[in-house]
Amino acid sequence: MNGALVVVAPRPGAPGALLGSLPAAERDRAGALHGDRRAEYVGGRVLARTLLAGELGCPPRDVPIVVDDAGRPRVAAGTRRPASRSASRTPAASSPWR
Repeated sequence: MNGALVVVAPRPGAPGALLGSLPAAERDRAGALHGDRRAEYVGGRVLARTLLAGELGCPPRDVPIVVDDAGRPRVAAGTRRPASRSASRTPAASSPWR
């Protein structure tokens, strides 16, 4: 795979339908946003959690995402990928370990 293009476009009702897949803190943050910004936030978090869940072998809601002092989301320090996964066969676009 040479690369990927992902387009997240807001759809009426989409953010509300996806909120249940996010942890409480992220649902609260989404509730403070409005319009397109809310749709971007929810869509981005759901996409990130879905991609990372495949790497970590856990449900998307359990992906340990933390926010640094600058407000950037990160995978929590000390999080390990399952031993059965091969880094050489993992697409860079979905891997936080590259």
